[in-house]
Amino acid sequence: MRNFIILFLLLLLFSCGKDIDTFRPLANIEQLNSLFEELQDPAEVKHYANNASAITLNFDNVSVRVLPNSFVFEDGTPCFDSVSIALKTMTSSRQLFYEQLNTEINNELFHVNEAYHLAFTSDGQEVYLSDDTNVKLYIPQLKENTLSTTLYYTPNKREINWSDLTSTKAMISGDYVVQDIEGVNWTGFGYEITITNSGWYAVIDDSRPIQSKDEVSFCINKESEFDFTNALVYLIPQTGKGCKVIPYNTFVDQFCDTWVVNREEEDYRVLLLSIEDDETYHIYSTQINLSEDVTIEASGEYVDRETILGLLSAL
Repeated sequence: MRNFIILFLLLLLFSCGKDIDTFRPLANIEQLNSLFEELQDPAEVKHYANNASAITLNFDNVSVRVLPNSFVFEDGTPCFDSVSIALKTMTSSRQLFYEQLNTEINNELFHVNEAYHLAFTSDGQEVYLSDDTNVKLYIPQLKENTLSTTLYYTPNKREINWSDLTSTKAMISGDYVVQDIEGVNWTGFGYEITITNSGWYAVIDDSRPIQSKDEVSFCINKESEFDFTNALVYLIPQTGKGCKVIPYNTFVDQFCDTWVVNREEEDYRVLLLSIEDDETYHIYSTQINLSEDVTIEASGEYVDRETILGLLSAL
């Protein structure tokens, strides 16, 4: 009986140790993610009485047209209370990086004119557009002579699966006069985007010149101390606007990825962030050229949380 009790206690201690080891990496990555939450621009929020008449809400350089009784709760129950519409607009690689938004599709990094995130809540609870309704997003022309654009959508930035909305005609161009009850917000050539779900929408410029492309790989040295339990790795293109999240490849046991690069767009900034303990972080930054495969030795320095936030905010 005594031997049985000792065996039981040993098994209990072993299982507890495994739980600690299992949850520590998750806590590390969550703590790194919290750095980005402090760097992100806050969403612009407008409130709408859901049972009111159709209304146009003017955000910063963007307008949202909402129809009455458009929102429901997750179980399909109509929402008759006030709805908060939160809009984020991202116009730079730095903002995309702060959002950890991977702008890769079909194994190629695409360049974003602008990206938007919309979220709908009522009294703090997420609400959804009903099946037969939508929200219209109106944006002015993003830059001169940009007529060829594509709209992509993903509901989740943690597990990104960008969908091309071209076939759905979710974005159309034309001349618009966009106004609310206070007057005209903007007028001229622009885009009407049909929103049917909360999530991330990216407007991509298709008018870039066609260039030769090469498949390249980028890796962190396999002998590095950094892995999926304590680090995050990003590449930011120095031409155009985008962000690439480098995954940890468990098959080769290192941060490593392969994708297609335009030959004229090969210069990238590497950013590696890791955590040593609750008070100590590591940051490594360098410039690389991906005209061929690159494997780097990540060094850098250990800093406290305040310092790493300062370094990242100065990008």
